Amino acid sequence: MNEPRRRAADTLQVVEGLLESQLGRTVEGRPLARLAATAAIDYSGAAWGTLFLDEGTGLEAVLTLRHDLETPADEEAVVDPEILRRVTSSGQVELDHERLAAPILLEGGLRGVLYLDGIEESAMGEAGNLAGAVAKRIASFLHSADLVDRVARQQKGLEELEKLGTTLGGPELRRRDFDNAAESARRGTASDIGVLVILGPQGALAAHSISGARATEIGPVVDNLARSLTPSGSAPHEPALGTHQLLEAFWADELTATGEEAERRAAGFVAVGRQADVAFEPGDRTFLRALAHLIGGAVGRERYFRRAAEDPVTETGSRLALHLGLAEARGRALATGRPFSVLLADIDDFKLVNDEYGHLVGDEVLRRVAEALRARLRTHDFVARFGGDEFVLILPETTAAEAARLAEKLRNLIAESTFSHHKIRLSLSIGVAVFSPEMADDSELLRRADRALYDSKTAGRNRVSVFS
Repeated sequence: MNEPRRRAADTLQVVEGLLESQLGRTVEGRPLARLAATAAIDYSGAAWGTLFLDEGTGLEAVLTLRHDLETPADEEAVVDPEILRRVTSSGQVELDHERLAAPILLEGGLRGVLYLDGIEESAMGEAGNLAGAVAKRIASFLHSADLVDRVARQQKGLEELEKLGTTLGGPELRRRDFDNAAESARRGTASDIGVLVILGPQGALAAHSISGARATEIGPVVDNLARSLTPSGSAPHEPALGTHQLLEAFWADELTATGEEAERRAAGFVAVGRQADVAFEPGDRTFLRALAHLIGGAVGRERYFRRAAEDPVTETGSRLALHLGLAEARGRALATGRPFSVLLADIDDFKLVNDEYGHLVGDEVLRRVAEALRARLRTHDFVARFGGDEFVLILPETTAAEAARLAEKLRNLIAESTFSHHKIRLSLSIGVAVFSPEMADDSELLRRADRALYDSKTAGRNRVSVFS
């Protein structure tokens, strides 16, 4: 066997040994590629060589080795651009005098080039065969590494979805939930940027979160995407977040009335972008679609709870919100040892308002009374509509005496006011009760407040009574 052929055979054996040594281990594509290229340059008889890899931004030299000791060390080795152009165009090994270039092909595209220079003319044939064989081995290393990265990313994506599903399980979404969703979108698809946008009922931008870039830089792009998203969830095809972009809209199972018809409108979208020219894979879109479905369910659940927790006439809390508020106040009182009180307020003879002016005016009066009550409460107090013309007020960290004083102020406020354009005058009867730890449940507290309200009614109405 002649010397060039022997060197080529030895080099391939070294390269095959590299692959065999990595079986059962995590495949690191770039380090293996460098080792294989080093072996090729070392044993090919070339004076020097370079390994180029394309990670999405064009060919970049990741390794250069020189063995020509007769060339001054400070003299730069210059790669012939023409041979690089030819190998890029042909996808085959290109030979030119003392130099050659072998393409590293992966899934039909050029992933890199192994370049050798300063080869003796008699060794060019074997060097070309060697470079082509090593380039194929490098491609296999990179392909294996891509597969490992893909599986790892999918596994990470599943972990992200599981974690996010736990945090989005409550009835209320917070800012950190939006941030976590945008971060999960970015990490789960190995993107440079992740964006979450929540739209209001009419399609206006209601909230957004950005991961991977400063909001001041990408904010206008997000605004444009939000405005261009159609009710059906389609978006423009032009890249807005990078060279490659994925966008998945989500719905919240909410109907928006438009005259006699109803329109189902996208509630928002999650999008990711990559700056490098590395296309997204089907698995990335599957992950993003699953993430969008998860977020859409959370948004829909929050909107349902919001509607269910609000009385549609008075815009105060509903019966559901009342029980949630009582449970929260009870837990706080048991934890801190501080009391809380409730007021049960009833509009005296409200039926006469409906009978004389109609239910539309009656609803307006209820709204105005609710507004008057809320205006006199503290920020941490809570008011809910309990029945047709009854309201419950939860007053945290308030004794019975303090609650009675507030009830008197509210009673006087309503008695001194007029409601609707009919200038209707009203009065309130109010019952006061204070929580005590021995109560079996919250209904006992409401029963005590109702008993005090009954005392106010039987004593002539327009007064405050405290349960004793």
